[in-house]
Amino acid sequence: MPRNKRPRRYRKRKGRGIVCAGASLIGRGIVRCFRIGKQDLAKSQKALVKLARAKRSGEMVRFDARVVKILPDDNEGDRHQRFLVAVDHKRSPINSVLIAHNIDLAPRIPIKEGATASFFGQYEYNNRGGLLHWTHHDPSNWREGGWIDYCGKRYE
Repeated sequence: MPRNKRPRRYRKRKGRGIVCAGASLIGRGIVRCFRIGKQDLAKSQKALVKLARAKRSGEMVRFDARVVKILPDDNEGDRHQRFLVAVDHKRSPINSVLIAHNIDLAPRIPIKEGATASFFGQYEYNNRGGLLHWTHHDPSNWREGGWIDYCGKRYE
C-alpha cells in the first residue's frame, strides 16, 4: 500500500512516542502500534503532579510515562525490576519517578528505554521525584492491586 494511502491510524505523526517498543500482531497479521503525544502524557500525569506538589505518599495513582533509563534489578529481599520514567507535565516539581516492579509477584516486563507504558501503583514521595511501587496484584487480597500496561499486555 502506498505510504500516503495508509489508513489514518497507521500514519506517522510528528512529535508522538510509540507506546510499545515492538509491534504486536492483532487479528490476521495486522501490525498495530499505539501512539501517545506529549500533551496526552502530560494530561495523564496530572494526578501524579498533584501528589508530588503536596508531598503526599501512600496514594494509588494511574498515569502514562516514557521510560528514560533502565536500572539494575534490586535483589535484596523481594526482587524488583527498576526503571526511571519521565514526568512531562509543565508545572511538575519533579522530573522523573522510579518504578519498582516486584518480579517475585509479577512477571518481568520486557520494556526498553524510550518506550511508553501505563502505570497504576502506590506513589511514595521523596526529594528525588518519588517512587511508584505496588505495581502487582495483592497476594492476600486485602487491598487494590496495581499493574503496568505495556505493548498491549497487562503485567500485574
